[in-house]
Amino acid sequence: MVPLSTPLTRLTNPKAFTLEQASQASELPALSTYWMPLAQPIDEWASFAQHAEQRVPALTAVGHAFFALSHETRALRSFTLAWQQQGRYPKDTDYWYAQAGRALLDATHHWSRAACALDTLTPDELAAEDLQAVRSMSRAARTQQERLWKLTDEVRAAIADWRERQPQQEGTP
Repeated sequence: MVPLSTPLTRLTNPKAFTLEQASQASELPALSTYWMPLAQPIDEWASFAQHAEQRVPALTAVGHAFFALSHETRALRSFTLAWQQQGRYPKDTDYWYAQAGRALLDATHHWSRAACALDTLTPDELAAEDLQAVRSMSRAARTQQERLWKLTDEVRAAIADWRERQPQQEGTP
């Protein structure tokens, strides 16, 4: 598994497609590598929380990290529901896409707050080992935030693409 502090990049390889897959490419949604399993970040923040009991900013950061993780989980669920509804229930699809976008924005906000809370701790307040752990988790929160910015851009593009393919209803521009 990729460490939490490692920046994620797009790992798709267009040459890996077979001819049959290429012929169906317009039917299949592009897979994003910015969605990721959240078990490792959950474990890392839970472990960090066990050592943060005496520091209010560290506990605040842990709370924001878990809010961010829950919002991202909600975003994935909403995005999945939207994708499943495509073609059958356009109003539901639009609703679930909007929910996914909102949840990603909320998750991004909470990662920012987590990093900012940790950044309020000064070297004078912490032992060298604790300071290193705080800085590592602050970097991890900012890395998650950057990943979610990219994911949000992908989700917005998917929403725009879906809306563009929808037939115009009478009375709408």
